[in-house]
Amino acid sequence: MADFGADTTLINADQVLLKVASDTYLQLQNINTHFGRPEFREATTNGGIKYYYGAGENHFTAELLATKAEVDSLNTLTKRISGNMTETDYTLLCTDKAGNTASVTMTAVLRDFDMSGSAEGAFKFDCFFRITSDAVTVTLA
Repeated sequence: MADFGADTTLINADQVLLKVASDTYLQLQNINTHFGRPEFREATTNGGIKYYYGAGENHFTAELLATKAEVDSLNTLTKRISGNMTETDYTLLCTDKAGNTASVTMTAVLRDFDMSGSAEGAFKFDCFFRITSDAVTVTLA
């Protein structure tokens, strides 16, 4: 069996935070990210295939626990101004077992969100964020 070394570099799900702007952390329960590009195939005259790639089709979905402040701020973020949505900087901060961090910074718009609550438990927001920047920035510390 192979030795994979210490597991101190693993990141537990409870050590993933979603930060808005420079200092506000959202009450994150679940997050799913997608980073991809559309792919186009063109046949060449020699029978081969050439691939072309478009701009990023990046997004993330998040389930947030509701607070009174977020009800207002999330609603504000979905409003259009001159046909455009409000772009906001988000940072996904991941901390491994040894305390080292990796952060993924991106600019996104909140395209839509659903609010839901059950008979018991937390009131939640299911949010869809469209990443508007073509690339994301990853920082290791």
